[in-house]
Amino acid sequence: MGGPDSMVTPDEEELWTIPRILLLNSSMAGLQFAFAISSSFVIPYLEQILGFSAATANFIVLAGPLCGFLVMPIVGLLSDKHTGKYGRRRPFILVGAISLCISLLMFGLSGPITDDVTISKVMAVTGVVCINVN
Repeated sequence: MGGPDSMVTPDEEELWTIPRILLLNSSMAGLQFAFAISSSFVIPYLEQILGFSAATANFIVLAGPLCGFLVMPIVGLLSDKHTGKYGRRRPFILVGAISLCISLLMFGLSGPITDDVTISKVMAVTGVVCINVN
């Protein structure tokens, strides 16, 4: 058996080009954008527009990271064991990106889409929790 010097590896300059680095980090940029929206607008929206108390609004915002704390290790375990033609991580990244888009739409449209306050509250809470789980 040959040592580590006998392994064929791609040229290091070719592997880390600026477009490739930007592409690799684009998924995290979208996630950080969602967290910025969540941290800036969620609590005032829940309190002022939907009428939640301050304690309830803060609990709703806290529920997302707590769910993520439980869900992320399970998703990591599933992706580690996944064998598919698109790789181990890509299907999970795709599902996460789609669910993040749906969650942002649910939260953003929770007020204007219906006049029923209960439906608006359910949509907003579900959207906020799912945004933070992603």
